[in-house]
Amino acid sequence: MPKRWHSEKAGLDRKRLLDVLSQTAVVAPAHLGKLQRSMNGDYSPQFPLGLMNKDFGLIFYLAATVGARMPAAVAAFEINSRQLEDGAEQDFSSVILQMEKQAHLSAAGNGRTDSLKVLA
Repeated sequence: MPKRWHSEKAGLDRKRLLDVLSQTAVVAPAHLGKLQRSMNGDYSPQFPLGLMNKDFGLIFYLAATVGARMPAAVAAFEINSRQLEDGAEQDFSSVILQMEKQAHLSAAGNGRTDSLKVLA
């Protein structure tokens, strides 16, 4: 059984959320398959986390060269790196698992926790 996402902490059904997201511009058409595979807990590598980290390195090198700040990229890199530490070579979409850990999703009740913990 797949773990619940942040949306489920707010009472949203995971499948319905993914169905809605798949209909929006938020999710690129190339990533629609990743939504379905994540529903099944399939994070087999198509674009491995390690390659994503290599690309982050290139991005940060260029940013440092031109003096650009990249706070969103830094945050994404941190989440990516934490998931990579788990050892298994997974697809970059497996960062969903890291977000679930950070959300402190629980098996009891509706899964809601203190909102400050979720944002921390």
